[in-house]
Amino acid sequence: MAHVPTEIILLILKYLNRICRREHRRTCTYASVCRLWQEFFEKKHFSKLSLTWLDFPRLKEYVVGGRRKLVKRIKVEIPFRATGRWQPRAGMYVYMIKTLFETLGTWWDVFNSKNPGQMVLEISVCHRNYISPGILPQHFIYTPLLSLSRTPPAYAVERLVLHPKMYDVFRTIPRALHYLMRSLPALRLLTSENRVLPTTTYIDSKPLQVYEYMFRSLPVSVTELRLCSLGLDLARVSRQLKHLTASFVVDAKHFFQPFWPEPSTARPSSTAKWVWDQLETLALTSELLRRPLENEKEVNHLLEAISLAVRRMPRLLTLEIWNGDDHQDAFVFCYSYSTVSRRASLTIQGTRQIYMTQDTERSWGETIRQKTGLKSEIQFEKLDISPPFMAEAVCWFLELRGRVATDKVWITPI
Repeated sequence: MAHVPTEIILLILKYLNRICRREHRRTCTYASVCRLWQEFFEKKHFSKLSLTWLDFPRLKEYVVGGRRKLVKRIKVEIPFRATGRWQPRAGMYVYMIKTLFETLGTWWDVFNSKNPGQMVLEISVCHRNYISPGILPQHFIYTPLLSLSRTPPAYAVERLVLHPKMYDVFRTIPRALHYLMRSLPALRLLTSENRVLPTTTYIDSKPLQVYEYMFRSLPVSVTELRLCSLGLDLARVSRQLKHLTASFVVDAKHFFQPFWPEPSTARPSSTAKWVWDQLETLALTSELLRRPLENEKEVNHLLEAISLAVRRMPRLLTLEIWNGDDHQDAFVFCYSYSTVSRRASLTIQGTRQIYMTQDTERSWGETIRQKTGLKSEIQFEKLDISPPFMAEAVCWFLELRGRVATDKVWITPI
């Protein structure tokens, strides 16, 4: 092997790794051949880790030293009951995530405030009809009251991908999302998992996709106050992010609640803390936009609140608020700023046009003037789409469609 060019050896190793993955064979034997082979297969092994909740206690012992630098992506599967009530175990789910963050917090020797990591952490869900306490680690069973504020910082994670079911957990436990995200100071991108459906097709078959609206799956006990609390928590978290896509996770009216024009008592005494210095792209949905004509007054309040918030986002390039119903309405509001021309545009795309109040137009006019020094009007473009599944259809008109997840059935095959 000493006389074989390194390029040929790497091609052979890539072929072996591809064959082993396809046939589900172990590569330990190949990794023990020599130091070059060991380094190659270690990079392949540790670049993408797939963990279950049972692997959390062993992660600290398994990934040590220089191996931590090799980890580029971690996918975690947390058990979720496919049927029945899961709310009593909500604390356990949050405690699982907290335990994982604590493990990543011990990687400070590799990733710290001066040398943050670029890891992608994906927290997914595996559905089970029954979760036996006997298969859970002991410290997951008796979960104490959350002391999430003591979670050490984990600088390794730059991007976090959450399954939409996890947001249901955060709705059940107030402030849990806020405290968990605070332990990820290097986080720059937060998105929802967008599960891709299988592409296998058969002759003479027609494609079929099934959708459900995310908020309909919420437990009845979840109140409007909890939904608003989650929206505010996500708004707090996004102050450290560059990109945020949270379609069908929180309502935009809760995210922008601090800037809501009326009633004045709903607005905090001071909005000075609400500044998004890093945020460049933002995509949210709102229940109000499912029927914009029926909620015309509230939609104008929402757009006015957004205009006030955009003034606190100095680096914002694209903002899209959108939604649609199953009958006749689809609505997209888009704010776009070009760094080349230093101009901003405001566009409403919809199946039907709504009336814009003078307060809304005046507020956006002032926002654009502060951003560019120029005037700009809200342009309307009619969408020529037909039911059903208007929300799924309208997402193709979004500038951020590559990051936006539609409200598909979020069930993982067992």
